[in-house]
Amino acid sequence: MPEPSVVEITERDISASSGPARSPRRRPSLWRDPMSATLAFVIALVLIGALLVVIFAVLNGTVNLGSQPPTTLQAALVQRAKGSITKHKDADSYTELIFTQVDQGDIPGAQVTLAEAKRQKLDLTQNQMINYCQAYIYQHNRRVNDAIRLYGQVMNDLMKAYETEKAKGGDMNWALAYGVPKNYYNSASLLGGIYLEAKDYNNAVRYLSIYLDQPGVPKDAGTLVARGNAYLTLGQKDKAIQDFKAALQYIPGDADATAGLKKAEGR
Repeated sequence: MPEPSVVEITERDISASSGPARSPRRRPSLWRDPMSATLAFVIALVLIGALLVVIFAVLNGTVNLGSQPPTTLQAALVQRAKGSITKHKDADSYTELIFTQVDQGDIPGAQVTLAEAKRQKLDLTQNQMINYCQAYIYQHNRRVNDAIRLYGQVMNDLMKAYETEKAKGGDMNWALAYGVPKNYYNSASLLGGIYLEAKDYNNAVRYLSIYLDQPGVPKDAGTLVARGNAYLTLGQKDKAIQDFKAALQYIPGDADATAGLKKAEGR
């Protein structure tokens, strides 16, 4: 057999010494890097969560994909209240929408919403929602006497229902569980505002005091200032000073409370 050439030996030796042929080096996979894999997993969870939020918002009526997004705060409040009604159809949701519509000057819309609430039979003894909202509509329609009459009726009916229920006792007693319904105090606050505007300061103090004395609710600084000014007008400076100081405890440096206090103290 003929001896191999020098060239043949050299190539064979080189092949044997270098081992098997290697493929080009690859970049490491994303999923083989623990940090990158964790980051990708977190991002995926966030995106899935955001998608689920949108889906639930559409299903419960909070977001309507077929409508334009609200461009003002008032429009956003109306949209939120309507979404709440779609989901709950309860007295609080209807009240929120009616008050928002009235505050925007949409009295016809508020009347339509009130008519819908009546069809839902939401005028329960425990909240007097229908009369309360109707009184608010009267107030903003400048039918002040009708508003005063209806707010007073709400307060009387709610207190009577509360006292009757409380006297029954028992474990399932709403009066013992929840106390006087909130619309009793809300009506008093709105009556106080009506009497302030009418410069009937004695009645203003009377109803603002009912609102401020409700148990378990922090005092409202604005209402304290309003009552303080009413006391000041009536010449009851000591009570006015107490209200202005109390308001400043809630909102230190409040301009109206500070001005009232200086006036009451003769500074």
